[in-house]
Amino acid sequence: MRDLERTWNHKFNYPWTFFNDKPFTEEFKRRTQEVTKAKCNYELVPKEHWDVPDWINMDLFEESAQLLKENGIQYSDKLSYHQMCRWNSGMFYKHPALQNMRYYWRVEPNVQFFCNIDYDVFRYMQDHNKTYGFTINLFDAPESLPSLWPETKRFLAAHPEYLHENNMMEWLVDDTLRPEHTKKANGYSTCHFWSNFEIGDLDFFRSEQYEAYFNHLDRAGGFFYERWGDAPVHSIALGSATSATDTFPTSTAPTPPSARAARQASSTPESPSWRRRIADQTISNTSEPTEPHDSASKHTIPHSFTHFLGYFLLREEIQKKKEKKNPRHDYI
Repeated sequence: MRDLERTWNHKFNYPWTFFNDKPFTEEFKRRTQEVTKAKCNYELVPKEHWDVPDWINMDLFEESAQLLKENGIQYSDKLSYHQMCRWNSGMFYKHPALQNMRYYWRVEPNVQFFCNIDYDVFRYMQDHNKTYGFTINLFDAPESLPSLWPETKRFLAAHPEYLHENNMMEWLVDDTLRPEHTKKANGYSTCHFWSNFEIGDLDFFRSEQYEAYFNHLDRAGGFFYERWGDAPVHSIALGSATSATDTFPTSTAPTPPSARAARQASSTPESPSWRRRIADQTISNTSEPTEPHDSASKHTIPHSFTHFLGYFLLREEIQKKKEKKNPRHDYI
């Protein structure tokens, strides 16, 4: 939070909105508000958005989670992680606190921002008709989502009208970079935009096609019987239902080389199909808006239209070991 305030938000003062499935402590509120001059909002995730759906068989979940754990799938035995992935996939944009917001920037604990960002990112998205911004592409563990692509194909077969004519399907089904991934994932390359840092247009997630896609996946049960993450779900939806030119790489907020190497990020830069499509964009991945926007500029979008969204979903099961060493307010 300090990083992003220092490099960007002190110029624009977009509000922060924190979500949790439990009430935030007064100390957390005090310490976060001290970091920014912008307004901070603290919201509870509605129980009906977080709870496991009644059509999920919990005995089957336990069996599946154990198998995934034995195969080395991280967090697969943590129910709260499955709930979090489902919430980030199809619930966060339904929260009443976001109903008047158009854009969001997702900020997770322990992310870092290294470069000064001198323009209004949300204004940039509006002016250039961008739907989604990302910093890095990763390959997912194919064992965590073997039925995600087959379910996606079933959905698209039933709704061919949702497939955009300038889609990124070649990227989604690429079998040249890691053919073993594509094979194990039943046709999906497992390439995805890393959602820990994502900038998005909430109107896309509120759209009829995205909601229909999420509902199809939700009923299929893969958020619990497998370990479908919000990152591949967002990526497949964007790759199939939007134009390749609607997505942009945010080079002013890079991921460190060490993180790229550790996570073996390579799916986008080496992909010929991606290069062909990105070359057609009107904005290169190093360009900035044609004119600067500061907090006093007449071009700055009212807060009722744009939104700066800070995510700090602190899940006890996942963070337990970390919180023994660092109290939850140390995530600031």
